[in-house]
Amino acid sequence: HYYLHNRVHTVRMTLSDGTIQLLTFEDKMKWQRFELPKAAMAEWARFEIVTVYRGQKFNYTPLAEIAFNRDLPDPAPESATHPQSAPRRPGSLLSTPKP
Repeated sequence: HYYLHNRVHTVRMTLSDGTIQLLTFEDKMKWQRFELPKAAMAEWARFEIVTVYRGQKFNYTPLAEIAFNRDLPDPAPESATHPQSAPRRPGSLLSTPKP
């Protein structure tokens, strides 16, 4: 079912402090992590889907979750089974596509 729908390819993230970052996703159904170039203090964040991987059947783009993490220790090895159980560094962003 994953390939029937569009999947996020690139997203422009804009923070209220002026930080802008282009995030590029792999075409895999997994948690994907992005680091900000520097720690940011922001009141809001805006995410704009710039490009998608085209779906085989449907022309809409589901996205399950975006999570911000701060004030946490260094991340656990990639072998962690669930991303929420692994600690993350300040300024990191996790996202996963909807199954």
